[in-house]
Amino acid sequence: NGNMVPRKNGYRYIVSPYYLINNFGKYYLLCNYREKYRPLHTFRIDFLSDIAIEENWPIKPLEKLEGVNNPFSIKDYLNEHVYLFGGEVITSTIEITNPNAITAMHDWFGKTISIKKQNESLIAEVKCNEDSLFYWCMQYSESIKVLTPTTLVERIAREALRLVKLYTK
Repeated sequence: NGNMVPRKNGYRYIVSPYYLINNFGKYYLLCNYREKYRPLHTFRIDFLSDIAIEENWPIKPLEKLEGVNNPFSIKDYLNEHVYLFGGEVITSTIEITNPNAITAMHDWFGKTISIKKQNESLIAEVKCNEDSLFYWCMQYSESIKVLTPTTLVERIAREALRLVKLYTK
């Protein structure tokens, strides 16, 4: 109905905060909340309510979190999570079908990409969260073709078929 609804019946999340991030005009808190799920989480600031500083809650040092690179680089993190989705970072091989996409790839992924000429094609290797990469690939589908991993290729193909059905009478 457009109103905020508390998650998990108002369950209170207690986190160790690290960074405040502006992504596409929205602010996010990058923090640790239960390492058993994943070491870093993002929460949209405008979706938070009843925020309080817990004086008796020890903040976990970022460099001591399991699964976080030490030293931690916020720049690398943002390049690997372009839409701030959580989850595992994968390595993907992408054929660049329009050389103009190279600039976009560097803009979005920074140093997490390498581009090589293979036969007559330009092939990029990208390290990024799979959900973020899926949406990025959909956005740039006129200029790139995903080659690996198979899970991402199949997901893009399913979405392309769904869109064809949606827009075809």
